[in-house]
Amino acid sequence: GLAGTLDTSFGIGGKVTTAIVTGNDLATAMALQPDGKILLSGQCTTATNVRFCALRYHPNGTLDSTFGNAGTVLTSVVAGNNYATAMALQPDGRLLLAGYCANATNDFCSIRYDGGPFGYRACSLDIDGDNQVLATTDMLIGIRIALGIRGSAVINGITFPATATRKTWPLIRDYLVTQCGMSLVQ
Repeated sequence: GLAGTLDTSFGIGGKVTTAIVTGNDLATAMALQPDGKILLSGQCTTATNVRFCALRYHPNGTLDSTFGNAGTVLTSVVAGNNYATAMALQPDGRLLLAGYCANATNDFCSIRYDGGPFGYRACSLDIDGDNQVLATTDMLIGIRIALGIRGSAVINGITFPATATRKTWPLIRDYLVTQCGMSLVQ
C-alpha cells in the first residue's frame, strides 16, 4: 500500500479497539517490544474506582492471550482511584507503569508486571546456543548478519557443534529477534 494508508494486515482494516472493562478505558502510553508485540497502558474505570490497566497485542493486532487475563491486566494500587500516565519496558521484559493514586491525597504510585516469556536481555554472543562463543560459528554468523546477509546464506558452510541448539536460519533469526531485539527480515 501507499505510505500513510491503513495497513489492512493489522486488526480489521488497519484498526483495533479493545474494551477492558464496561466503563471507560483510556490509553495513556504505548511501548513496542523488540519482538514486535505492542503494549498499551492507561486507566480503566470500573463501577467502583479507576485502576491501572494494560494490554498486549501481537504485531497483527490480535490480543496476546499469554499476557495477563486473555491479553489484559487490571490492577488497583490503592483503594481509591489509580491513574496510570506513563509506562516503560525494562530490558528484562518487565513492564513498569507509573502515575498517581488518589485516596485522601494524591501520591506517586507505580506497579510492575512480569513481561512473560519475552526477555530480550537473554541475548548473548552464543548465537547457536551451545554455551560457547566460537569464531567459526557464532562470530561468523554475527559478521554475516552485520554485512546484510540473510536467509540460509547466513549459515551456509558452517559446521555446528553437536551441542548447538540453534542450527537453522529460522531458529537463529527467532533468537536474534526475540532475545536480542534485532529487526531481521527473512
